[in-house]
Amino acid sequence: MHDKLIRNQLDREVERLSEAELAKVIDFARSLGGGTPQGENGAALLTRLPHFSAEDVKEIAEAIEAGCERVDPDGW
Repeated sequence: MHDKLIRNQLDREVERLSEAELAKVIDFARSLGGGTPQGENGAALLTRLPHFSAEDVKEIAEAIEAGCERVDPDGW
């Protein structure tokens, strides 16, 4: 019953907030419960990756295809 009272109080307070304030509340709530893991922007990530030639990319793709298509029943 205490949980319901807290949720009702929270609902009343949240109803009065602006959109920007609601975004802060969501961020805060996520920080409390672990929330959604934050990734990295793809463009930022690409700036730190080495440049691969087309041949390198082809070789990597072939290695992934060859190595990832097999199931090792004794591997787990």
